Amino acid sequence: MEKTNKKTVEEIITTIFNDVVEEHDLQDVAVLKIINSKFRPAGSVVIKKNADKVTIRVNKNKVSKAKTTSVNMIYQAYQIISHEKEHVKTIHCTKSKDFYSYEHLLALMEYLYYANRYNVDFENISFDIISSFLIKAQLNKNYDLSPGEIIANLNSYIQLYEKFEGGFSKETEDNFSSIISSLNFLNDNMEVYYNEFGEPINRFMIFVTNTGAYIRKNPKVYDQYQILSHLFERDGSLKSIYEIYSNINNENEPMYQKIMTSYLTSIDCDYSEYLSDNGFKSYIEKLMGNYITGTIDYYNNLNKGLLFVDSKKPLSDNLILKKKNVQIITRLANKYNLHLSSGTIIDSNNVYVNKLTI
Repeated sequence: MEKTNKKTVEEIITTIFNDVVEEHDLQDVAVLKIINSKFRPAGSVVIKKNADKVTIRVNKNKVSKAKTTSVNMIYQAYQIISHEKEHVKTIHCTKSKDFYSYEHLLALMEYLYYANRYNVDFENISFDIISSFLIKAQLNKNYDLSPGEIIANLNSYIQLYEKFEGGFSKETEDNFSSIISSLNFLNDNMEVYYNEFGEPINRFMIFVTNTGAYIRKNPKVYDQYQILSHLFERDGSLKSIYEIYSNINNENEPMYQKIMTSYLTSIDCDYSEYLSDNGFKSYIEKLMGNYITGTIDYYNNLNKGLLFVDSKKPLSDNLILKKKNVQIITRLANKYNLHLSSGTIIDSNNVYVNKLTI
């Protein structure tokens, strides 16, 4: 670390950028641009039409303000670049069918939600358009709840912690541990989103509805972003929960479990034709029980999220949505005579949205 004292901020940023993109095999995908601005954010990702590579923009002004030591500047630069790298993965890695990340699938669908809402032509699409004034207000409402931002923050801090583990002061290590714990909590639990009127809505349902509509208008998006094929048909319709279950393997199971859980709470369909398969029946019973247990845990640890969410309102709105989802699961269990491993039912009279019918 002593050598870093002689390096300029630009050298620190460039060295870390090269290390990060090489480690994640993105050196042929991303290029670096260093800016110096008091007003622009610490980092951003920009895609220009017909450009071969994505640009990761790093603001050296924000890196320089990381207290006064080179070590702190290294931590700040590493976190910023690792954060933006996750956005590049949402744009690049989701083009592969073999990329199994529920969080990046959600992040991609979040982009497509805005693309559909604001009629962005796929042939001219630029993901930088989501920073335009047309949707900036809604993005600001949802910044702390954005699945893309949550996973970018989480993975960047985890990677920062692992990269420099053993070199932190006790105070810094405790701080990073608290940050990672809070972000894990948000990543595992947040399901609420706010529409343009500031009303809370079911994130998965609104993303799925708009992504399906966008695929129907622009089938090429389905061909280019092959991660979508785990959830959608090429005509924009949703695959059945049973088809998703039938295609589970060791690699995709974590993502498929999360997709199936979201189906159970957000998608209205007839399960009767699938329940003759006892393996499927047992599988969804386990997912249902885990969801109820997770909702209880969320209620008991609500304040964990406050480290990254500015106010308690989104956390409380999310709890109302999760309670409503427990009611949906309970009704499904009663209707189809399913056994729930958790018998605790949380009541809620607050209902935001109906389930999406397919």
